[in-house]
Amino acid sequence: EGPSRRPTAPPYQLIPGDRYNFALGVLVAFGLAGLKNLSEDKLKKLGAPPFLKWNLNAYTTWNCALLTLRIILKQQQWDPFLLVNSMGIFLSFRTAFAQGLDENMRKKIRSLGFELSRLEFVLLDHLLHTLPPMLLLAALVQRGTRVHPMNALHVLALTSWFSFRQVASLDVQAVYMPHPFYRGLLAYLVGVFATPPLVDALIVRSRRRVLQWLIVMLIPYLTTKLDPNLLREYNFEAGLARARQQLLSAAAARTAKRIGSGRGSGANGMPRVQSDTPLVLESARRSAEERRNIMG
Repeated sequence: EGPSRRPTAPPYQLIPGDRYNFALGVLVAFGLAGLKNLSEDKLKKLGAPPFLKWNLNAYTTWNCALLTLRIILKQQQWDPFLLVNSMGIFLSFRTAFAQGLDENMRKKIRSLGFELSRLEFVLLDHLLHTLPPMLLLAALVQRGTRVHPMNALHVLALTSWFSFRQVASLDVQAVYMPHPFYRGLLAYLVGVFATPPLVDALIVRSRRRVLQWLIVMLIPYLTTKLDPNLLREYNFEAGLARARQQLLSAAAARTAKRIGSGRGSGANGMPRVQSDTPLVLESARRSAEERRNIMG
């Protein structure tokens, strides 16, 4: 029996013995998390639109950054992890924005200064959410590469880091738009944990097991798709969120104008502490009461 072969080190390995090059991935995640500290003023100085700051804080962007780095630096050993993550994102997005709720996302993007037609939005949606898991799945099955279940736990660690970094909560509706968060989270978890056995079933060509796991993965989406009250409830929530954002933007603009023009300054030349917060809170309170009346 010949000597055992050592695993080949991946390209650009940062730490000897790290055969999956986790160190590189962690540094990328750390850098992506730091992008939240970029203020709008800094981005304006760079000539970047508001859409860019929002997009840098989206989890799909994190996934696309890792995918791009995987291609450029030839990190093939990341493929199982990226498949699990991409599949979770795919199922979560399809579930959370079922019944056409993704139109609210398109409107938000438009409000940030990036106009997209419905066709352009759908094409970009499939490019960013659908294509990555499909290509990775096909590549891994073709190579006969199994996906270790530990990849699911690694993905959950990254997702948790993202969520608590952005909004200090697993509920990331504030980053995107109002949507059935718990259903989307369930779809994500199902996708993450069902992907390894699905890949195994595809490799051994077990049609029964493939069908079984596909049905499991579709359950959160189908229950959301068939909910008769979903569209009305979350379209209302999205409209309320847009109204709040408009109020906050108007309040900020008025405050900046007062400070810039020198009005409202005290005897020492410092601006008085004036705020439009009461107006915003009162409007939010009235909106909440209207919602209760409508939904009740």
